[in-house]
Amino acid sequence: MRTGCLKVLAARVLAVRQEEGSLATDIQHRQTREIETLHIARIYDCTGIARNLEDGSHTIIRSLIERGLARLIPSSSAST
Repeated sequence: MRTGCLKVLAARVLAVRQEEGSLATDIQHRQTREIETLHIARIYDCTGIARNLEDGSHTIIRSLIERGLARLIPSSSAST
């Protein structure tokens, strides 16, 4: 996580392949059905129902926010 960026997406993973030090990941966004390829360092599978990431029930997310390592950015493309 060189850039210090954590992005939460509502999407389906279509394919993952190793490319020059990153994971080339083809995803399909849930609402728009748009297919996009992301070059990422890590993938965290967070399937399940998540209504509010700040509510305290997501210990990993809460810990990152409390330590100043992550922040929530509202996104119109991700609906959970």
